[in-house]
Amino acid sequence: YGQTDDPVQAASVGWAVKAIADRETTLHSWGYEGNALGEAIDHIMRRASPENSAAIQTRTAQYLTEAEAVHVPRVGGSLSLTTAPDDPTRGLIGIELAEMLHSRGIEPLLLVRDAHYWASNLPPEEAALVHKQLQQNHIPVRYDSSLHEILGNAQGRVQAVRTNAGEEIACQWVGLATGVRPNLRLARTAPELEVEQGILVDDYLKTNLPNVYAAGDCAQLRQPAPGELAIEQLWYTGRQQGETVAHSLAGQPIPYRRGIWFNSAKFFNLEFQTYGHAPAILPAGLSSFYWQHPTLAVALRIYYETNDSQAVTGFNALGLRLRHAVCEQWIRQRTPLRTVLAHLREANFDPEFFRRHEAAVVRAFNQQFPPLAAA
Repeated sequence: YGQTDDPVQAASVGWAVKAIADRETTLHSWGYEGNALGEAIDHIMRRASPENSAAIQTRTAQYLTEAEAVHVPRVGGSLSLTTAPDDPTRGLIGIELAEMLHSRGIEPLLLVRDAHYWASNLPPEEAALVHKQLQQNHIPVRYDSSLHEILGNAQGRVQAVRTNAGEEIACQWVGLATGVRPNLRLARTAPELEVEQGILVDDYLKTNLPNVYAAGDCAQLRQPAPGELAIEQLWYTGRQQGETVAHSLAGQPIPYRRGIWFNSAKFFNLEFQTYGHAPAILPAGLSSFYWQHPTLAVALRIYYETNDSQAVTGFNALGLRLRHAVCEQWIRQRTPLRTVLAHLREANFDPEFFRRHEAAVVRAFNQQFPPLAAA
């Protein structure tokens, strides 16, 4: 139906697909507060194309009815996943694997070592939003649970796992989400190349061999900067390292500097971004302000120093998008919390027609901290 020159049909297909993929966001992203898809469509179309609103509502309902009548076969069995306790990026691989299998009709069971999801990186409130995504997608999760033993059958295939609590869970396949480990098979074929957990490199990503560089997941910095890891397995650090090597190849060498921490992920339909120093557990001298929408999966946490400067150090954003450059500038310039809140709209990077939340964030902050009220 989407391959059409008919704008009404194209719009109807778009609404139907969005409603199937994420009905909650489709209903409420443009300010409509009810629960009827037809009313949500009319809320937009009566302003954008009022003469076509009724037709789009009718066709959208037709396409949804057809889609819901399609039989999708489900695959039997179960899946057990676990994460390594000492990997700083643990958590993302397991949930991504669960999501991929779920999309193919294979229903997983997720084992998480901690009391809540990704406890090494997420405070409990943010983790609760991720858990809600798992619930909405019917992914069972067992917290404070880890894999103790894989049990095989006479043919050498997995038939069950035993958890740390002694429970046996029947399954046909086990995924171990233990983080990223550099593949050094090729590097180890060169005995003169210095290798530890990764290929050892200096600040310019040069190895101990002339004209040989390493970048990305396989590179291990000999002297990482304070607060940085020797091996950084993130897409944006891989990009930065590639640019660093390119400068050297072009005869304009510059040292690699990761800069302010940044990472992003997506948990089913929930987008996540983190900037700067945003720990799961607050150390001395650091506090945070947390805001969450009362009904939508949207939240923002701003970290700041507790001294007189109240300099912002980091952000966690879920369900909304922030401009990387703006957040980085605020953190680098040690911008006070009140100033950040007063200019929060400048950081918004949500698509057009998405609901804006800056006013609600500032209002909540002013109610919680009247002496620090922001404009």
